[in-house]
Amino acid sequence: PVKSMQGIDVDVTMIGPDGMTDDRRFAFVDHETGKIASPKLPHRWGKILHCRAQIKGGQPVIFLPDGQEVAGDDLDTKMSEYLGRQVKLTNKSDAEIEIDSADPESLQQGKDPDVQSFTVAQGSPQGSLFDFAPLHLIASSTLDHIASLAGEEFAQVGRFRPNIVIDLPDGEAFQENQWTGQQLAVGDTLRLNIIVPTPRCAIPTLEQPGISANKFVTRKIGELNKIPIPELGDMPCLGAYASIVQPGDVRVGDTVSLLESGA
Repeated sequence: PVKSMQGIDVDVTMIGPDGMTDDRRFAFVDHETGKIASPKLPHRWGKILHCRAQIKGGQPVIFLPDGQEVAGDDLDTKMSEYLGRQVKLTNKSDAEIEIDSADPESLQQGKDPDVQSFTVAQGSPQGSLFDFAPLHLIASSTLDHIASLAGEEFAQVGRFRPNIVIDLPDGEAFQENQWTGQQLAVGDTLRLNIIVPTPRCAIPTLEQPGISANKFVTRKIGELNKIPIPELGDMPCLGAYASIVQPGDVRVGDTVSLLESGA
C-alpha cells in the first residue's frame, strides 16, 4: 500500500480500473526535489525497501525495520529521520511527478550511477503512483528458467515485486514478451490488456528482507532477454505491464487464458 515498501500476499482481492485495491495507494515525496522516494536511486532511498505497511482505517501504518510502528502525524517526521532526508506522504500523483532511476549497469561496475528521471504512471489512470502501469505480471516459467541457469538466488519472486504470478510450470521462458497487444482473462470476470514487457531497474539487485543483494541480477536478465522498449531502447526485461479492460476479483488458483485477438 506504500510505494517501494514490502509487498503483502493476499488470497483474493479486487482489481478495478486503477489496479489492485490499495496497491501503491501512498508514496513518500522528497521535499527538496519534489520527486518520489524510490529505491530506483539506491544510495538515497534503498532503506525504504526494508519497511512494510498496511492500511488501518483508510490510512497507512508503517513498520520500520526495528519493529517501530508509525502512523498519523508522526509519519513524515519518523520517515524523514529514518531515510535521512525530509519526505512527505502523498496519496495522489500530480500529472508531472517524477522518479529518479540509476542505471543498473553503472552500479554493477561500481561507478557513480548514471541517473535518469521519468514521469510516473504514463500507462495508468491519472493520479496513480505506479511506475508505469496498474499491474505487473510474471510467468513462473520465466523465473524457473532464470533459476536453472543462474541459481535460485537470481529468481526470487520478491526481487521483482509483481502483482500476479501466473503458474506455467511447463511454459516457455520470457513468453510474456509475446503477450504484448493481447488480452488475458483471469478468473470469471477480470480482463487485462498487455501493454509492454517490463524493463528492469536497480531494485532487483538490492537487499530486501529475506533477499540478499546481488548486483548481477539485472545484467543476467539482460543477457537472457533484452527487448526494445519505446523511448528507452534495448532494455533487460522480465514480466509484462498490463492495464485493466474489465475489472473483477482475482483469487489464488484462478485460471488464466490468453484471448484470441479481438475476442
